[in-house]
Amino acid sequence: KAKVLWARKQKQSTQGLWKIAKKLSGKETKSGLMSLILQFDSPQALAEKIAESMHTNACQTKNEEGAHLEDDSWYISFSEKEITEQLRTLSPKKASGSDLIPNRVYAILAPFIAAPLKKIYDASIFLRYFPTDWKKGLVVPLLKTNPPLLTKLRTITLLPSPSKILERLIL
Repeated sequence: KAKVLWARKQKQSTQGLWKIAKKLSGKETKSGLMSLILQFDSPQALAEKIAESMHTNACQTKNEEGAHLEDDSWYISFSEKEITEQLRTLSPKKASGSDLIPNRVYAILAPFIAAPLKKIYDASIFLRYFPTDWKKGLVVPLLKTNPPLLTKLRTITLLPSPSKILERLIL
């Protein structure tokens, strides 16, 4: 009975189906990464090879000190309640951004940090300035192929959670 319940639970999600398929086929998900790492003499050699294969362009925008709006008819603001709700909906399973603060911490502290975030969000919108630290992200390479090849890397950028919340609220 327990096996049947487990199988039903796994079949309800696509992720569960892929886990079952990989187990049945005998493929391990982490062995590809280990075989790639073992091809290099040192972690530095691997890091240098990854850096060579990835080309990132960083865009910096200048802060316009003292910028004022000519027409503030489009100005929007968010309530602390909206910000708290967004903080609580952050998935604790997702990786933290460049600020290295886990989403779980944001969710737990939501009632306490909503007011300061509201001030930052309002100032950001009013001044038409997005905080520079929120533009910085951690670029993480993910393998696309099996067997793993350094020329077949897919990159994702992990951004700080406050920047993602502001984007969600504006949308």
